[in-house]
Amino acid sequence: MYDRTALTLSGLECPDFSDVDVGQIVTSFAKIFRGTSVDIMWQEALRERISALSLGEVVMEDGHTGEIRGAPLLLMRGAAMYITLVKDSERMWVTVGPYGVPVHCAK
Repeated sequence: MYDRTALTLSGLECPDFSDVDVGQIVTSFAKIFRGTSVDIMWQEALRERISALSLGEVVMEDGHTGEIRGAPLLLMRGAAMYITLVKDSERMWVTVGPYGVPVHCAK
């Protein structure tokens, strides 16, 4: 699921996990969180993988809930990682969490 997440986000698209069992999704994504905080090593690996897959065209910035006020579906209670993906003038706000639908995106 990590590879699908990185590959899809590197194209500024939101990953679709509808073909994966919800229990498997929750278990896999729960491994990247320590309580309500994301594992920093996983976050940095994702940043590097997105950059490599996009040939350096997509930059992953640390997000902030204040940046995505226009997209309330991205706000989660509990564990979540907020990031912003940038390619030229295009931006996509992303929330990742250990839930049945683990990745939410808004452009």
